[in-house]
Amino acid sequence: MTAVRAPHFQEKVETTLDAATGAGIHPVFAPSADVDAAMVATRDIGAVVAAALAAPPKSSEIVQLDAPHYSERDVARRLGARLNRDLDVVVLPRETWEPTLIDAGLSPTLAAEIAALYDADARGLLQPAGDRVHRCHTELDSTLAGLIALV
Repeated sequence: MTAVRAPHFQEKVETTLDAATGAGIHPVFAPSADVDAAMVATRDIGAVVAAALAAPPKSSEIVQLDAPHYSERDVARRLGARLNRDLDVVVLPRETWEPTLIDAGLSPTLAAEIAALYDADARGLLQPAGDRVHRCHTELDSTLAGLIALV
C-alpha cells in the first residue's frame, strides 16, 4: 500500500474566485497571509498515485509530497495579476471560518472539519512525515492559468 500525504492544494484558489472577481478580495483562513507553505497541484498528486499503482512498492510506504512554497499574499498577488486587478488580502478571524465556509455552501459538518484542519495547520500540528519525500514541480502560475481559463 502507498499512502500519499499532500500539502495545501494549489486548486484551493478556485474556492475564492468569486470573492476575487466580485469583491476584489483574497480571503485567508490562517492567522497570517505571510507564511510560506508548500502548495501542490492536483495533477502532480495524480501522477504520484498513478506511478504507485503502475509499480507498487515491495512494502507499504508513506510518500510525503513537497512542492513549491508560496504565502497567501503571493497567491493573491499572482491571482490578481491573472485577473488584471489588485486583490485585498483579508485574514479572517478564527471564529468566522466555519460560518464563512457554511455561507460558501459547505455542510456544517464539513465546515467544522475544514476549519479544524486549518486550525491544526496554523498551530503547527501538521508536520511532514513519510518514508520518502517526492518533490512536485508544477508552479502556481500554471495552475492559475488553467483555473482562470475556466472563468
